[in-house]
Amino acid sequence: MNQLPIVPVVALAGLPGAGKTSIAHELHKRYGFYVLSRDTIKRALFGVHDVGEIQNNVAFGAMLNALPALVDLKIPVVIDGMPFDRKGQSESIELTIRDNGVLFVFVDTPIVEAQRRLAVPDPSGPADRNPDLVVRIATGFRTMPHEWIQINGTKKPSANADTIALALLPGNKK
Repeated sequence: MNQLPIVPVVALAGLPGAGKTSIAHELHKRYGFYVLSRDTIKRALFGVHDVGEIQNNVAFGAMLNALPALVDLKIPVVIDGMPFDRKGQSESIELTIRDNGVLFVFVDTPIVEAQRRLAVPDPSGPADRNPDLVVRIATGFRTMPHEWIQINGTKKPSANADTIALALLPGNKK
């Protein structure tokens, strides 16, 4: 992203267990962001059933369809529930709201910490959300684009939410 978003749109990237959802909830609580979560959409459509990559694609498509409407309504949005580990995902978000812009934030969390966080099963989530998933995603993770900001996923979510909010102020590109 070369410019700050007109309507605040933040996309959180990082490993499963990095703390993206906790930060998204803090952005909602502290700053009124609407949380647009691929995980929430997947659970609403498929429950705990894992039907493969198709569920990720369907939920991502729903996010892409909802995002322009939220921006048109001038609702600040935080995009959650995606690692953005593959090339093309972030670019799809940028194209969908190209006249608005989006701030991509990489939540940098050590693999062992992300695994520790996923060691406790989530009964409302898919069975593959476990420490092995962290390693699988980390192995194929793309290089983060240089224009993305990076935050420390071991810090408190409230502190990270404040850092993101500051980054959205004019004059604070990084």
